[in-house]
Formats: sequence, structure tokens, C-alpha cells
Amino acid sequence: MQKNRSRTGSKKNKAEKLEAAGDKLAKKGNFKKALKRYEEASKADPERAGLYDKMVDAHERSKGEWSREDFVESLTWTMKKQEIEEPAIRQLHAKLAPEWKRTVEMAMKLLDASEDEKLGPLIERYVATGEVGTRVLIELLRMVKQTR
Repeated sequence: MQKNRSRTGSKKNKAEKLEAAGDKLAKKGNFKKALKRYEEASKADPERAGLYDKMVDAHERSKGEWSREDFVESLTWTMKKQEIEEPAIRQLHAKLAPEWKRTVEMAMKLLDASEDEKLGPLIERYVATGEVGTRVLIELLRMVKQTR
């Protein structure tokens, strides 16, 4: 237990140092390097909400015209910050993911399947959907509860 706590503390400490280094670089106008430090800090401690605003800001200031990838990256950081600040929004973000519709369709096939059908492969595909599949099932269970 003590090892885990010290590892977590050292990751947070590392993230703080990287963030401070990024702040210094940003103040000097070196936004590309600042962005790299902020990204490293977010990998060390992904739950530091303030980093994501700094990443978006440094990204905006270091780029000329944005590509589609730049926009997606910025949006991803903004969504991550929202999820840290308000965990319930993860469900909404999951619904916006392209996998959501496919996973709902798979869940409906499972519900509609007869006893004779071979469900093994479908079940395994559904299990492989991971968190999105879990969120779909939670949504379906809540819908069932509301109809009672």
C-alpha cells in the first residue's frame, strides 16, 4: 500500500514539475515546447484538469491553420477536462462516440435472440466493446426500470 501511495505521489510531483516547466516555456512564447511539457504532465497525472486548458491554449498559440487532427486533439482535451470536473458527462461523451450505435445494435440483437441461436460469438464481440458496452447496458437497464 505504501509503495502505491509513493508511486502516485511521485507521478503527481513529476506532473507538477512538468506543468511548471510548461508554464515557463509558455511565458517565454515557446508554445510548442510548452505543449510537449503539458502533454508529458498529463501522461504522468491524467486527472489534472487544468492541464487540458493549458494544452488547448498552447496548441492554439503554436499552430497557424488547424488541420482536422488539430481540432480533434483540442476537442479531446476539452472533453477530458469536462469528464474530470463532471464525471457524469462521460455517459454523454460515450453516446457521441461512433461505437455507441453499433454497440446498442449488438445489445438489441442479444435481447432479441432466441434460445436456439448460437450466442457465443455475439457475446464475445459485445464483451470486447469494453466501457462503451457497459455504458450501453447501464442505459438499457435504466430504460427498463423507467418502464416498470
